[in-house]
Amino acid sequence: MDALSVFALTLWSFALLASVLDLRSQRIPDAVNYGGIAAGCAVSWFAGKSLWFSPVGAIGGAACLAVLAFIGRKVFGRREHRFDPPEEFTIEKLDGQLDRKLVLRSGGCTDPWKDFFGSVSDKVELVCAQWSNPTLNAQDDVLVCTRDRFRSLRLGRFVRFEDGPVTGIWRTLRFRADVLGWGDVKLAAALGTFLGAGIFGALFVAGVVGIIIGGLLRARGVREFPFGPALATGALVWYYWGGAVSAWYLQKFWHVT
Repeated sequence: MDALSVFALTLWSFALLASVLDLRSQRIPDAVNYGGIAAGCAVSWFAGKSLWFSPVGAIGGAACLAVLAFIGRKVFGRREHRFDPPEEFTIEKLDGQLDRKLVLRSGGCTDPWKDFFGSVSDKVELVCAQWSNPTLNAQDDVLVCTRDRFRSLRLGRFVRFEDGPVTGIWRTLRFRADVLGWGDVKLAAALGTFLGAGIFGALFVAGVVGIIIGGLLRARGVREFPFGPALATGALVWYYWGGAVSAWYLQKFWHVT
């Protein structure tokens, strides 16, 4: 098997693995992304790429996605609901089941706790007049919550919901969602090691794919979807057709042949 075949097989394998993991759990483990970075650097060197090929792609891809993730979170990732007057709430296990059965009770309603999180990276902030669990309590506190635990800003410590029900009085419920997760940033870095400067074209293709898929899913009422498969698709499309697209663009708009 020649060097280009090894390169293409490695790229396909990594893109498919990352896509499947992101579709199944909306999370790409660091071990996979870092392994992809190492594999991309190795096969790029094996295929005769320049010394700067992979670092340029990795840094460029990660930087672009990190900027987009930061802007997206600031512009689209925050919303809140104020309670006037403040209401009592309880977060507890449903009938003693495992913590995946956590529920939130407030205002006469009972909702699954997981429904407040679109992805595993999302956070919910509870601005509380007071709260308590079997071992701790505080007043005028903010609880920064994930699906399975929370951090008390006043006490400066993490507490797992499995330690017992949390009751209190809340004033505000804030949602903090990542438009792009940091797993996507690391995935862009890994794909950049395979594509070099071509990662910028791949990100453009991924954005188009993401907009199309997102529009179709939102029409069916789906709010959250993983971006990893779009990134992988953009990388594969650019690997095979990026040269032709670049040549067409330069000739069409810049008259460069």
